[in-house]
Amino acid sequence: MLNNRLARKNGVRYFATALVMALVSVYLTPVQAMQAEDEYEPHVVKAGLIARFLLYTSWPQHGSESLSDTPVIGIIGAENVELAFAAAMGEQIAIKALEVRHVDVDAPIDELASCQVLFISSSVSSAHSRLLRSLAGHAVLTIGDHEGFLEAGGMINILITEEGRPGFEVNIRAARQAGIGIRAGMLRLAVRVIQNGE
Repeated sequence: MLNNRLARKNGVRYFATALVMALVSVYLTPVQAMQAEDEYEPHVVKAGLIARFLLYTSWPQHGSESLSDTPVIGIIGAENVELAFAAAMGEQIAIKALEVRHVDVDAPIDELASCQVLFISSSVSSAHSRLLRSLAGHAVLTIGDHEGFLEAGGMINILITEEGRPGFEVNIRAARQAGIGIRAGMLRLAVRVIQNGE
């Protein structure tokens, strides 16, 4: 059991490292980048994980919400995460370019649903239930970083420990209801997976 937990922790760190270091290399000064190898800035870790999740996620292959050559990532209430993406837009991520948009917390449903990925930060946690309800039936991968996000119907919740170590948990039931697939390799690295009525 202990070996399994250690393997999962190491796997999550490896999962995040490749893209996070690409973000770090353009976002931080050389000295900061060296310091960041062991303890990444939380917003850079989150940006790296969000983009990395694209490699392990599949969308319905029909309609405007299928994954295009330029996936759209909407960011609600997390300017630092948005800046981390903006600083790295010159980097090639998973061969595809990314379009990163700032989305207002009161944006209409058509604007929310035009994103393939929507990150809802802890700064707008009071609105996450309303936002998630409005996205019911839309193939939008919803990602948060705060307690209660999965229970409200979110699909992925990013965890950052006080030591700066990354992790994540997954609500596979919510993802499947939206027609979104998450690969088993990613689920094995999650610290918690909600299935069925859990």
